[in-house]
Amino acid sequence: MPLKPLLSVIIPMRAGHYPQKAISCLARARLLQGPLEIIVVEGQAPSWQRNEAAKSASADILYFLDDDSCVHPDAIREGLQFFCDPKVAVVGGPAITDPEASLLEKCIGEVFGSYFGGCITRARSLPIGDTRAVEGEELVLCNLMIRKTCYEEVSGLDTRLYPGEDPEFLKRLNARGALMYYHPNLLAFRRRRNSVAAFMKQGFRYGRGRGLHILEGTRPHDLLFFAPLLFLLYIFTLLFTQSTLLLFPFWTYLALAAVSSISVAARTRSLPMGLGAFPLFPILHISYAVGMARGLYNYLRRRSQRNISPVSLTILRLAPDRTREVALAASARAT
Repeated sequence: MPLKPLLSVIIPMRAGHYPQKAISCLARARLLQGPLEIIVVEGQAPSWQRNEAAKSASADILYFLDDDSCVHPDAIREGLQFFCDPKVAVVGGPAITDPEASLLEKCIGEVFGSYFGGCITRARSLPIGDTRAVEGEELVLCNLMIRKTCYEEVSGLDTRLYPGEDPEFLKRLNARGALMYYHPNLLAFRRRRNSVAAFMKQGFRYGRGRGLHILEGTRPHDLLFFAPLLFLLYIFTLLFTQSTLLLFPFWTYLALAAVSSISVAARTRSLPMGLGAFPLFPILHISYAVGMARGLYNYLRRRSQRNISPVSLTILRLAPDRTREVALAASARAT
C-alpha cells in the first residue's frame, strides 16, 4: 500500500506553461520520511484552480506555490515542523526575488520589501524578523502551507478575487481564530515583473483586489491601505489650487521616497538599486490607488462575479529519495 504523502503541493498554471522550474526545485527539496504529492492544475482562473486542486489532494497539509516559485531545499522541512502542533493552521514565508533576476526586478522586490512600499506586507517579499504568530498580512499564497481541514472549513478561496484572494482568505481564517505563523526561513524564490508597464498593471490589480473586500470585516490596520488612495486624491487637489501650504505633503512624500531609496541602496550596497527604486514608489502608490478605486466601485456596485474555468489536473508523486516521479493521474476534468 503506497505511503500517504507528507503534503500536497498545488501549482496553478496557464495552458502551455508547465512549471518545470518549480517542480525541479521541489525534486531537490530535503524531505522528511514520506512522499510528496504535486498537483499541477491548468486553467484560466487561479482561485478556482486552487480550490479544485485542493479537493483532489490526498495529504493533510496543502502547500500553495505559483508556477514560477522555486522553493529553498529546506523549505518543506522548515514548514512541516510547525504542524506537529495540532493547533497550527497555517505557516508561510517570504517570496524573495530570484538571484538571477534583472536590475528592474530586484528594484521592484526591494520596493515591495520596504516600509514605504510594502508597509505591513513587506515581510512577504523579504525575510524579516523572527518566527512569529501573525494575523495574515505577512503571508502570501505563492509560499503558504495550510491544513486541508482548515482550508475546507472556510470554503477555500473566494473565486471572485484574483489577485487579492489571499489576504481576504487569511482574513477569514484570522476571524475564526486560526493560529498562523510567519517563518522567515521558509523561503521561495520568484521572478518579478520585467517592465515598468507590467509593474503598473500589478499595482493596479493588487489595489483592485484589496478594494473588492476591504469593506468586509474591516480591521483597524486595514485603514493603512487607503493611504495611496488619499494620496491620489491629494494630487488631484493640487491641480486645482495654487496654495503653497498644500505643497508641503508633496515635498514630504518625495523626501520619504528619497530616504527609502537610500535605505534600499544601503541594504543592497548598490547605488543603481537605490536610484532604480526611487521612481517605482510613486508608480506603485498611484497604480495601487487607481486599482483600489476601481475595486471599491465594483464592490459597491456588486459587479464582481465568480471566475471559473475548466481545469486539468496532473498529479505527480515524488518519492522520498527524490530519484523518480510517477504520474498518478492526468487530465481530470472539472467545470
